[in-house]
Amino acid sequence: FTLIVGTLVQSGRTLFVDSYYTSINLARTLYTVFGMFLVGTYSPRDAKPKGPDSFPWRKLKTADLKLVNRGWLRRCTKVFTDLVSGVKRQVEVQCMLWKDTKLVGFITTAWIGGLSMAAKVPRSVGGKIKQLIVDSHEAISNYVSNYGAVDRADRGIADYSTAFQCSRWHMRVFFWLLDATLWNVWVIAKFRFEAEGGDASFDDYNGKYRISGRYRFQLDLANAMIEYAKEGALAEVNGDVKGVKWLHQRQQNKKKQDLHVDSDDDAGHVLVSVVVNQEP
Repeated sequence: FTLIVGTLVQSGRTLFVDSYYTSINLARTLYTVFGMFLVGTYSPRDAKPKGPDSFPWRKLKTADLKLVNRGWLRRCTKVFTDLVSGVKRQVEVQCMLWKDTKLVGFITTAWIGGLSMAAKVPRSVGGKIKQLIVDSHEAISNYVSNYGAVDRADRGIADYSTAFQCSRWHMRVFFWLLDATLWNVWVIAKFRFEAEGGDASFDDYNGKYRISGRYRFQLDLANAMIEYAKEGALAEVNGDVKGVKWLHQRQQNKKKQDLHVDSDDDAGHVLVSVVVNQEP
């Protein structure tokens, strides 16, 4: 986090997040400490708001929600004074309720304002190709334009997940963290090599093999990490393979497969024989 945010401090950049991360405390901290703005969705709750750091409205009842049109908006602004390194800093946090197909909450420190920040957003209508233009707020329209990175990350993690079925809950957490780390490594690697004008070693993943590039990148990364672990383990035992239990067993159980291509048969099929030899 420090490595990524370190170059963005006091830069006035805007962070778009989904409801899992959004809170008034996060919005205040990002602005007062890092100088960053936040725009995020929030899921209104049925419980009564508690304290100044709570979202100011309850979730509307279904009957009340039917009385308002799509594009209906309610907003309020809170001003907080936070002490950062002995200096008082004020931050305006705006909370909004907006009706799309369902009720959505927003918390933002960017594009603060009322009628002066009115905007329009295209929204889908079930069963129709033509989109509906809906009234909204400038913060909402910018969120709609930029939130796609969250969906791309979810899709990328789901398509190349390392997880498998397991009844242990902590393993699910571990695999989620591993998948999220691999996705971020892939995104950073792509950004770095594309920003530097490309690299021959990365073209295999991002060039003509674009469809399977992420899959091949993940496999090669796994093999590289295994080799790195082998080198480190052998260095600790002065190169004695028997001193590394998992490596010694792996070499003993290793099987060597040799593919021999024979001549074609009468039907034109290529005959392939597989010879498996057990090493002593």
